[in-house]
Amino acid sequence: MPSFEKISPDWFGRIGSAFGGMNFGLLVFLLGTALLWWNEGDVADADAALLEAQSLTRELIDINKPDASLNGQLVHAVGFADTPEMLTDPFFKISARAISLSRKVEFHQWTEESGTETRAKPGGGTESVVSHSYRKKWVSAPVDSTRFKDEAARSYNAGGALLPLEDYEAKAVEVNFGVYRLPAFLIQSIRGYMPLDAALSEAARVELTRRLAAAGRPASREASAELEYVHIQGNGIYLGASPAVPQVGDMRVTFRTIKPAHVSIIARVNGDTFEPFRAAGGKSIGMLSMGTLSMDNMYGAAREGGSFSTWALRFLGGFLIVAGLGMTLAPLSLAIACIPVLGALIGAGVGMVCLLLGTAWSLAVISIAWLSFRPLIGGVMLALAGALIALRHVRGRARKAAAAQAQASALQG
Repeated sequence: MPSFEKISPDWFGRIGSAFGGMNFGLLVFLLGTALLWWNEGDVADADAALLEAQSLTRELIDINKPDASLNGQLVHAVGFADTPEMLTDPFFKISARAISLSRKVEFHQWTEESGTETRAKPGGGTESVVSHSYRKKWVSAPVDSTRFKDEAARSYNAGGALLPLEDYEAKAVEVNFGVYRLPAFLIQSIRGYMPLDAALSEAARVELTRRLAAAGRPASREASAELEYVHIQGNGIYLGASPAVPQVGDMRVTFRTIKPAHVSIIARVNGDTFEPFRAAGGKSIGMLSMGTLSMDNMYGAAREGGSFSTWALRFLGGFLIVAGLGMTLAPLSLAIACIPVLGALIGAGVGMVCLLLGTAWSLAVISIAWLSFRPLIGGVMLALAGALIALRHVRGRARKAAAAQAQASALQG
């Protein structure tokens, strides 16, 4: 059953908050500007580093034969990443010869979800209605229900979880690549998790029985009770009375591994292992891709990945700039919010001004940053920023002209 609470700030309080938010808005605006400037400089450095690295990369043809002439050189190589290590989950004692072994733990808990609806009040001002609803679902950590807003729901998760388990991951230290050894920074890039059967040993089952009994599940401490509360399901272990009918406090644990696999790398040879290559601008280059990829494909993928993050940061920077302008100009909208029609029109106009000016400023920052690196691209973007500012000026003059004409018509009438 959802619960509700109303929050109705007075007009003077909202005005005070808006003026107080002006300084924060200016800070957000400056933060967005700095983010855009840094991002463009980082893009230029990354592009230059990749071009430099690609021009210097040599092919390591056979990873099973050491080549002293390649020591200290940046190379591209393809081969099988293998390991002799047996990785073991320390609690369940499940083992596998793998590059990585992970355990994921989930808990069946009550959760709180809140939603806010803001309504306009007659005569100006707003009223916020906050609703709180509760439902059971699988989550990655136990939920403290004593913090729930509804007092009646604060005892929902009183029983907690059956066992104090957390996620776990182990990585192999020794990963061979022909006669070479892969360093940790390349091992971290090996992907491809596969399910691992949850084959519990007898000792692990006995220990799990003891832990469940100590936690009060099942109530009986007889060994046969373990069969009722431990359910093996492929690569998972369900802890609870019935997987079909989950109860609060039940847990499910799943296991995965990354097996030895073919990989492609670009890195600098250092004896029998590898290290990142440092470009002239200071950027480090060292990468691993799953499967068999050519040198050109790996560098192409690196550029595409960089392009995605670049555009994400551009949008984030632009959003911060527009939001900062909005917070800075918020008092203008609130000052006349008590006039229903005019308040809505002014609010929409301020929003459009913030969007146009924020976009123009963002493009100008990006353009100026690129002028020193790529003059053509920077010049085009600067021209686009100027066009947006000109559009804002033309729109403003058109509105003034329309208002003047309407006033003249009214006087003549």
